[in-house]
Amino acid sequence: MKEQPNQEKILHFVPKDAREANGSGNTPEAVLEKARLCMENRDYKMANTYAKTCLERDPDNLAAQTVYAMTVINDKESEEQFDLFLKKAVTRMQRERWDVGDERFAAYLQMRGEYGNLLTEEGKYHLACHQYEAILEADPLDRQKHRYRLASLYAILEQRERLETLLQKYPSQEESPFFQFPLAVAAFKESDYAVADRLMRSLCKRSKHWADAFRQDMFVTLTDHMDDYDKQGYQPGTFDEMLAVLDCNAILLVTTPGFTDYGISLTYL
Repeated sequence: MKEQPNQEKILHFVPKDAREANGSGNTPEAVLEKARLCMENRDYKMANTYAKTCLERDPDNLAAQTVYAMTVINDKESEEQFDLFLKKAVTRMQRERWDVGDERFAAYLQMRGEYGNLLTEEGKYHLACHQYEAILEADPLDRQKHRYRLASLYAILEQRERLETLLQKYPSQEESPFFQFPLAVAAFKESDYAVADRLMRSLCKRSKHWADAFRQDMFVTLTDHMDDYDKQGYQPGTFDEMLAVLDCNAILLVTTPGFTDYGISLTYL
């Protein structure tokens, strides 16, 4: 009779690269960097394996917890992992009194931000708002710029008043396309076409790329060029900035029927 494979060994099989990462010469930081590289290459299975290896060595590593939660097998489990890690992080933060200059504090904000991104992608907009609002409460200066995601969510939820209140907290951002765009959509949703028109024209004056995007259909422009734009080094008024704004508001575009056609009609007036 043919010998049956050892089920326990099958369940504990780890890819060769990850086995090598368990060697004594690889620090938790080095293993975590491999996990991040796998994330960039969209190899989420290996990213999860590396993150798990890192956590076995450094269970409190917030960055590794974030990568692990982002790359588990499905969204439900991902939510559960984020919830678990965030509860532990909040307890540690209160006990150890992390401040703004602490790397752990920055990693905590990033973890909560990634959880907000996941919830947004799942269409759980109210829960996502809670994550970004918690970030701004902990860091009013919003050094990681999560306010832009929150602005988009307020527009999705047709909470224009809360969006305008958010902008009041950052008066220097009044001309920012990251606020002008969701404000324009929020006004459109309320049939306030005068305000939507003013904001749309302001965007088009900011850069010819905006007018061109409306003529070509914004969402098509976004999906055609997302792989090419520089997500970190873009400058104001450039094509990269426009793509960053549209990327931040991609779900808002999908959930607002008629807005793209409205924008196109303005560019031909």
